[in-house]
Amino acid sequence: MILDLLRNPPDGMKPQFASNDTFAIEYRRSGMGCMNVFLMVWLAIWTAGCVLMIRTRIPEWRQEGTDVVPIPVILLFWAFEFVVAGILLYLLFCRKSFLFDEQHMVLETRVLFYKKARIYPRNQIQQLVQFKDGGGGDDSFPSWGLKLVHEGKKHGLIHRQPHEKSQWLGSVIAAWAGVSFVGVPE
Repeated sequence: MILDLLRNPPDGMKPQFASNDTFAIEYRRSGMGCMNVFLMVWLAIWTAGCVLMIRTRIPEWRQEGTDVVPIPVILLFWAFEFVVAGILLYLLFCRKSFLFDEQHMVLETRVLFYKKARIYPRNQIQQLVQFKDGGGGDDSFPSWGLKLVHEGKKHGLIHRQPHEKSQWLGSVIAAWAGVSFVGVPE
């Protein structure tokens, strides 16, 4: 049954087989391109503003008639700079790998040089739950996420993705683990 599910993956999901009992799914975010462009433009303008604020603190570079910006304000603006830069790096470069063997699923998350792995023993996975995480109210882009219930706690696997992507991944993991998958209608 799992092999049948792996034959038609949605865009951004790439199954790979090592043997009959071992397989992997490479996941790359897709969509949200307009938000990525917005964040890049915002970050460029924000960076210019942060640099100009620093210029007010250096006497040789300060232009006559400009006010000196207090250091706490400069630090706050630079903090926002790093937060948005981190979000943008995640959105542009995040890659996830779901590695399956007979006993475990390993979720590896990579963003450039940062790598984190989480191991989920097969016998401790209780359920997969799809949920709608966007598209209500003022949000005009419907999106869905996927959570894994492990030892009574919910762990997010993917978020802000098209319905078919979280539906497919949830079905594959649930079939592998032999647990129920609670999907949400589109």
